Amino acid sequence: MIKVLQLGDVHFDTPFKGLGAEISSIRKEDIRETFKKAVLKGKEENVDFILITGDLFDNKRVFKETLVYIANVLKSVSPIKVFISPGNHDPYNEESFYKLMEWPENVYIFKGKMEAIEIPSKNVVIYGAAFNEEHIDECLIHNVHGKEGKINIAVIHGDVISGGESLYNPITDKDIEESKMTYIAIGHKHKYSGLLKSGETYYSYSGALEGRSFNETGEKGAVLLEIEETSVKEEFLSLSKRKYIDIDVDITDKSTTEEICEEICSSIEENSNDMIRVNLIGELEDIVVRENVIKEKLKDRFFYIEINDNTKEKIDYENIKKEKSLKGVFISEMLKCDDEESREALKYGLMALEGDDII
Repeated sequence: MIKVLQLGDVHFDTPFKGLGAEISSIRKEDIRETFKKAVLKGKEENVDFILITGDLFDNKRVFKETLVYIANVLKSVSPIKVFISPGNHDPYNEESFYKLMEWPENVYIFKGKMEAIEIPSKNVVIYGAAFNEEHIDECLIHNVHGKEGKINIAVIHGDVISGGESLYNPITDKDIEESKMTYIAIGHKHKYSGLLKSGETYYSYSGALEGRSFNETGEKGAVLLEIEETSVKEEFLSLSKRKYIDIDVDITDKSTTEEICEEICSSIEENSNDMIRVNLIGELEDIVVRENVIKEKLKDRFFYIEINDNTKEKIDYENIKKEKSLKGVFISEMLKCDDEESREALKYGLMALEGDDII
């Protein structure tokens, strides 16, 4: 049995556009801290290998300080061997940072087509390949087969698809099954997939180390693996410093900005260290929601918070039903039915009469 730490999609020096210079700078530092935390976790767990599944860098703008930091962190866990498979954001070519850096001796970077590194002392073969440009429309592990009697592990950046096409190393279940690998560590998708299996081959996405937007909510981290020739055990390690949280808060019948702020705070952990987006929902009467004022009042309670007003004006059905109009007749008839379906039909029917899009 061997132990492996898998991580990927680190995206060093992500610009974090839209957050402002101060928060953006902090988030870049968060990525560095979480990367170090993950790598040192590998050392703490006494793993045999660390696999980095691509998109270590976000784009062509990376600080020199970051490059030095990465090299120092990876060197600090020597003699643990680190294997890196460059992805679509950081393809291995003449312009890439992989060529500019002086990598520690314990780091091996795959540079192109699939190759195999045999490690006899562990009875292991590590396979890997690299993107050489931003797009690859053919599967990099197609026609690659593991060696019989060995623990065969592949590290790759790619898009596991069930159909259609992809420009990011499209991999099918059939490709995975026919590879005869024991395990395939895959990067590209930023959400942890759980341990999956096609045929006799196990595989998974560990996801990103840190979320980078509200499209990447929830826990982020790495995976710790125990791999034998015919079996794999996997543990997800939640390591991110901050989570992206997208939450709906119902403020129906709140009558002041202070009450709205109290409802938000009661819905979220106080002094939260996370990236939070609050979507205000519900029906309000005689109050204007001022997102900028609410954000200002809460700025000392949360590291980062966005406020979106999705509330609607409360409708006085009893008053409207007295109108001598189609709307009045409709509401009067619908209010005679006191059940959930009728109340829902009343809401959408009124929206239709108002000319709103209800699709």
